[in-house]
This record gives sequence, C-alpha cells and structure tokens, in this order.
Amino acid sequence: KLLRSLSKSGFYNVNCRKDNKARPYQAQLKLGSKMVNLGYFAVPEAAALCVARAAARRAAAKPASSSAR
Repeated sequence: KLLRSLSKSGFYNVNCRKDNKARPYQAQLKLGSKMVNLGYFAVPEAAALCVARAAARRAAAKPASSSAR
C-alpha cells in the first residue's frame, strides 16, 4: 500500500533531493534504529512502490509468534 503524505514527494519515506536531478526521489526505510537507503528514482511513485514492497517483504519475513502449545 502506498502511503500518501503531505511532504513534497507526496509519499511517506520518500524524500526529494534537489542535488540529484536525474533521480531526485530517495526511498528510505527504517530498520531497527537505522535508516536504510533503498535507492533513487526518477518519479515519486516508483520510490513509494519500492518502500511498500520492502515493507511487505520485511513483514513477511518476521517469524510468527507461536502462541499454541
């Protein structure tokens, strides 16, 4: 799911960097206490899609808690 934001890029975890004119949109995701750079993209939608996919992979990789014994 692409999460919309009121930021300049329009999406959460997507930053607009003016120093990179070819690919100004940076996708980032917080893993633990660190921000991980997922890459730079030409359009904000592509960066937001990358963030959404990485978050989905991270959620799928978490082990399910075993409550049944």
